[in-house]
Amino acid sequence: MTPQQATYLQLLAKWNAALNLTALQVDPPDAAAIERLIEEPVRAGRFVREEDRLAVDLGSGGGSPALPLKIACPWLRFVLIESRGRKCAFLREAVRQLALQQVEVVQGRFEDVASRSHLASKADLVTCRAIRPDDQLWNAALSFLSPSGRVLWFGGAEANMPAALRIEGRDGSTLLLAKSDS
Repeated sequence: MTPQQATYLQLLAKWNAALNLTALQVDPPDAAAIERLIEEPVRAGRFVREEDRLAVDLGSGGGSPALPLKIACPWLRFVLIESRGRKCAFLREAVRQLALQQVEVVQGRFEDVASRSHLASKADLVTCRAIRPDDQLWNAALSFLSPSGRVLWFGGAEANMPAALRIEGRDGSTLLLAKSDS
């Protein structure tokens, strides 16, 4: 584990008691927490192309997969969208403490941000974890994606992806890679 990843887990543990950022055991982190919060996003880095520049994370909450993926792929610009103000405060503090560049935290519901966003059709990647995979999620994801964009879905296989997204790869039981059909 890198020093930045360890710092992220320490911050998550500190803030988790007050904000309920994750149900995983993070104080101290057990093997399951390290796997889901750090190792899965790092493995997902293999789906990031060198030419990818913008990633949008929906429902950023506790910061994973976005922050560990940003650490693994520092050239990416990340926009983290979270509706709860206190969780946004955690995300901003984590970005500051981790000294991450080109990370913006946006407070709002991802559906609302998608409908009025300057990010429409610009994201090379959309990432999400622990969000109910319903039409609102997929419509928002599709609105952010560039024509060659992909979705990194960190959740169960039953993601109810619309026809506009096709499952292209799978890593273990929790990572699906979906690509827009254009």
